[in-house]
Amino acid sequence: MMIDSGSKYNIVDESTWQYIRNKNAFLKNVRPSSKQLSAYAQRESLSIICTFDAEITVVEGNGLSVDTTFYVVKGGEQNLLGRVTSKQLGVLLIGLPSAVSPEEIQHISDNAIDKFPVIKGVKIRINIDETVNPVAQHVRRVPIALRQQVEDQLNRLLKLGIIEKVYGPSPWVSPVVIVIKDNGDVRLCIDMRRVNTAIRREYHMIPTLDDLLARLNGSMWFSRLDIKDAYHQVELHESSRHITTFITHLGMFRYNRI
Repeated sequence: MMIDSGSKYNIVDESTWQYIRNKNAFLKNVRPSSKQLSAYAQRESLSIICTFDAEITVVEGNGLSVDTTFYVVKGGEQNLLGRVTSKQLGVLLIGLPSAVSPEEIQHISDNAIDKFPVIKGVKIRINIDETVNPVAQHVRRVPIALRQQVEDQLNRLLKLGIIEKVYGPSPWVSPVVIVIKDNGDVRLCIDMRRVNTAIRREYHMIPTLDDLLARLNGSMWFSRLDIKDAYHQVELHESSRHITTFITHLGMFRYNRI
């Protein structure tokens, strides 16, 4: 079955339903259903043949079992294990906790410039539509209780050369939005929605999940790499830096890297 974190219900297609019946699987409480279900981005409801309860087990790994309900869809193309059941079986974890303390994050950040240096000889130039009138937005005031953390983040970015201080007027100014992480630390986010209206798009085809799964077919080993500050390794061209200007209670800054 495919794990679907966006689905609340467990779905079985018609061919799988016939297969498990022919194999005399132990099913409980097979019954008709009036439930209205629809596929992602589809308005028409799926045709539900019936619903049943069954015990399912993770064959490899933790070996957990759970009694759950399945909906049999007429036709269908994929068996889906919904979010609730997947979490109960321990095969889906949503919202990874921050296991690193703020002190460790600060230590990593102080040494990040040695671990992730700027890529030499490459500067990114943003295609800006000069017909769009620049917008200088007002500062969004940061709560007093969070100002020290915000100042620490700004000083860290300045030390790493990711941002630089802006002196004098700027045609583009965006406000800072503070997001509280689950470990109590703060993340600096810039509201670039007005800026985005002046950026000329470059279009590229993004692979779908099906494309990626096809490429992973036959693979046996998988690794996960979390690159910190990955977007800050490429230098931003001087002519494009002004559009990234943002305002805080300490004044205005702009990005050197993206």
